[in-house]
Amino acid sequence: MAKRGYLSRHIAIINRLRKSPATLEEITVCVIRDAEENGNQQKFSPRTFQRDIADILAIHKLNIQFDFSARVYKIEDDGQQELSIRTLEALQMFNALKVSDSLSQYIHFENRKPQGTAYFQPLLQAVKKRLLIQLIYQKFWESKPIERTLEPYALKECKSRWYLVARDPHDGYIKTYGLDRILSIETTRVKFEMKKTIDIEALFKHCFGVINPANGNPQNVVLSFSPEQGKYIKSLPLHTSQNILADNEDELRIELNMHPTLDFVMEILSHGEDVEVISPSALREEICKKYAVALTQY
Repeated sequence: MAKRGYLSRHIAIINRLRKSPATLEEITVCVIRDAEENGNQQKFSPRTFQRDIADILAIHKLNIQFDFSARVYKIEDDGQQELSIRTLEALQMFNALKVSDSLSQYIHFENRKPQGTAYFQPLLQAVKKRLLIQLIYQKFWESKPIERTLEPYALKECKSRWYLVARDPHDGYIKTYGLDRILSIETTRVKFEMKKTIDIEALFKHCFGVINPANGNPQNVVLSFSPEQGKYIKSLPLHTSQNILADNEDELRIELNMHPTLDFVMEILSHGEDVEVISPSALREEICKKYAVALTQY
């Protein structure tokens, strides 16, 4: 019960401060309300709060500071907010599952294959220590698995799947490997040196997903969505470069600067009649051809 209690307190404190800076009194109200809802101990003293601040920094990597001028507490941004938020989301789910007595009637999970997260920890250690790995990998479009010795650079999430970003010394290219398609890995004791510093964020900056063209420059893509579908596109942008050109009762028109790769083409097709490609002309023609081929099947 004690562990469950302090985890719930941490989540309540962080959630309150993510909304806005708050006084100790405002934080206390949130913590006690959360404790009442979850059946935890309802006592919360200033001393407990100071201990929680230290634990939140050590465990969740979030730094809570007191603003003396405004007399409020706030979370300091250290450039790792996204990682901290994702960690918190995982903890919230973990905590919710632990406190529920019977789950089946309340929580309904998607039926899906495992995401390969069993390999996450050994891959992360190989990335950090720069150790070569030996991988047996099953591509979707090939009948037999392949074996590769790789230089692991990073782990990247895309559309609820995790990928390994690694350099293949055989041809020198940086490639991505879905963790759910890894059959086995072995971490060697052989260290590698990166030929040059690789900025993973910059590498995928103009990509829709994990497909990164070997050559070619990003293009300006203009899409027109129906007003209804446009609400979803505004709430969950297709790409970080998304810029709204028009937003009215007739359409939501956006501009993106990116590589119009196959995964992006599939995303456009998934929106059906609710989207029109305005430019570039080559992408517009490609979408038209795919619709034409699809119609022949009906």
